[in-house]
Amino acid sequence: MRICMLTSFFLPTIGGVEAHVYHLTKCLQKMGHEVVVVHTCFDLQPADGVRYTCELLDGIEIHRIYITEAKLPVRGRFMSANLISYVNGFLRKIKPMACSQEISAYILRLHKEKKFDLVHQHDFISNIFTTKRLSRRLPIVLTNHTGEFLLLKRYTVLSPILRFLLCHVDFLIGPSKELCEVNFLQKRNRVAYIENGVDIETFIPKEQEEIETLRICMGYTEGIPLVLCARRWAPTKGVIYMVKAIKLVLEKYPRVHFLISGNEYYGYPEYRNEILTILHEDGVAGAVSLLGDIPHADMSTFYQISDIVVLPSLMEATSLSGLEAMSCGKALLGTNVGGIPEIIEDGRSGYLVPAGDSEALADTLVKMLNDMGKVRAMGQRGRTLAEEKFSWNSVAEKTLEIYMKVCKQHKI
Repeated sequence: MRICMLTSFFLPTIGGVEAHVYHLTKCLQKMGHEVVVVHTCFDLQPADGVRYTCELLDGIEIHRIYITEAKLPVRGRFMSANLISYVNGFLRKIKPMACSQEISAYILRLHKEKKFDLVHQHDFISNIFTTKRLSRRLPIVLTNHTGEFLLLKRYTVLSPILRFLLCHVDFLIGPSKELCEVNFLQKRNRVAYIENGVDIETFIPKEQEEIETLRICMGYTEGIPLVLCARRWAPTKGVIYMVKAIKLVLEKYPRVHFLISGNEYYGYPEYRNEILTILHEDGVAGAVSLLGDIPHADMSTFYQISDIVVLPSLMEATSLSGLEAMSCGKALLGTNVGGIPEIIEDGRSGYLVPAGDSEALADTLVKMLNDMGKVRAMGQRGRTLAEEKFSWNSVAEKTLEIYMKVCKQHKI
């Protein structure tokens, strides 16, 4: 088959959608299929005057269409930084909607050369008008990764908008069960749950002795537990609640160090500034290492040296970060939202706590730090689950079945 992957999130930016598109593409290529990625970039800025680029990355043909950022940032004295971040982040994400005619024309030009069988979209809102245009010529599969869908679904009065946005989609894939809840598509058998996957050959456990050696080489104090939070700094990821929990943890368990990645993600500057302010005002910066955006190829090392990995999200699909940590044999502490309960066996491979509750995060972290033997046993259970239930080959095979079904129906 010949597939066009359409996404507004792709490497070199770091995140779950980026990793999903990359690994799914690589697996499909290994299975003998042709895949081209079209990346509509609203966060990356090209050299002056450049509008389109084409490059190869690990054998993947990537076409980037550069879209300048929205020029109307929202500010307000009476709005919280969290709300301002949501609004401005949404404005940035919808920027490709204004360019849908240009983007669809570019893909149709590629289609003349590549003869695509379908377009597989990997964002919910950014390219939705692009695929509406493309649906006149090509089948559309949508993997619904993002939180805007959940916000719309939460309010019944907005259901007509949701139906309008998705009515052209031939098939919807949800990486968590709540992301599959689109009634009119379910009634037509055009929805499937396919969990995210993990590369169990790259994300592997290490023996404790080797972990201690790695920590020392990386500059961390021997014998001090490490807690990792690897999240894009966006409001839906709940990083701010993890940061607020740090002071509470240190009051009861002072000999612990926190690793937080993703702080070089500038998609939500107000949210980022609020997090940095809390770290400073709470006086906990000395117990925290801000790692920036870690290249995906280096992430396994940070999972391996950590003792506990925290997923403090307010909304989440099947967390790729969680799966990668599990595959490295690490216990998880996650919120009871979205697809997180689908990967954490509460009390066996980790713990679940309510979303947006810093005190619950802190209390459970302290409990885990006080029983490191159980934490290591949880990590071993997580590795077993990763091997048995989650693999990118499985994700690719299930996705390919949907492609075949969609193409067959489209020809009828």
